[in-house]
Amino acid sequence: MQNVIIKQEKHLLRAENDIKELYQAIEHLDQRILKNIQKVQMIRFNPFQELGGNQSFSLVMLDAQNNGFILSSLYTKDGTRIFAKAINKGVPQTKLSEEEQKVLLKALHETEGKN
Repeated sequence: MQNVIIKQEKHLLRAENDIKELYQAIEHLDQRILKNIQKVQMIRFNPFQELGGNQSFSLVMLDAQNNGFILSSLYTKDGTRIFAKAINKGVPQTKLSEEEQKVLLKALHETEGKN
């Protein structure tokens, strides 16, 4: 009987240790997840009336703390230009175009009401 109790005590201690390790692993994952891209929005537009189609775009990618970037492509008859602009806690680090502002606001409000 005493051997059974000792054996069960060892199993219980091992289980408690495993549970602690799992909680630590979950906490580590929770911290890493905050830095993953979670909010993605894109808008297509035509900045020049003389060109057909919405071949230009702005793409925003943000993590849980609203850090990330906006990537914009402007299509012209002479070529395509690409611009990248940093976003820090939801605040652009450089001036944004109207389309970039719109897509950033969409991304910032993407998760409102979800819980």
